[in-house]
Amino acid sequence: MPTDTRSNIDEDAVVEKVVSKVVTSQSFIALLSTQIRACIAEEFQNQIKVFSEKVVRLENDLSQTESELSKVKIELAETKEALRVYKDETEQYSRRNSLRFFGVPEINKEDVPTVIATLCSERMHLNITTDMIDIAHRLPGKEGKNRPIIVKFISRHAKNLIFRSKKQLKGSSIVIREDLTKARQQLLKECATRYGSKCVWTSDCKIFVKRGPNDIKRINNLSDLNHT
Repeated sequence: MPTDTRSNIDEDAVVEKVVSKVVTSQSFIALLSTQIRACIAEEFQNQIKVFSEKVVRLENDLSQTESELSKVKIELAETKEALRVYKDETEQYSRRNSLRFFGVPEINKEDVPTVIATLCSERMHLNITTDMIDIAHRLPGKEGKNRPIIVKFISRHAKNLIFRSKKQLKGSSIVIREDLTKARQQLLKECATRYGSKCVWTSDCKIFVKRGPNDIKRINNLSDLNHT
């Protein structure tokens, strides 16, 4: 065997022996273990940083989405309220010439327009004729009691004239009220419950309450009532 080849084999054997000794030494294993732990810890920290940044971005996106959703809910509520108000005002406008009469004696085969015209003329001293009445009829009521009468007048002037003169009927069983929408009737009832019927009234289909001397407020909704 050539000398150079034997020399290389000897060197390889020596290297292998040295490496084997180093690798199996406790100090090398400890050093290697420390380096591996350091690499793992560094990589773990990098991954935590990446995930943390993703979480922050997601939280920011969620916060923005919740904020936008909150705005949408507010806008939806405002739109819903606007539609409710518009519907109520539109319905009330169609009732602007109407009044409701309560406690008017009911007779068999009566002509309701004539009954109302006679009431206004004889009891309220107003020049109201049947020609001024568009529609007049009895409403459903409790059995054994005089059913209410709803009257739609040709003109708003006639309706307002009669409503302003309703005090002429004071002391009788007859009561005249404006023909309010269901929502306004409920609101009027709530106002009367809180302030008493003598401190609550309507004018031109608007509701007013007297909270004290020289303290009169128009009530448009329950929110107004709750803040009086």
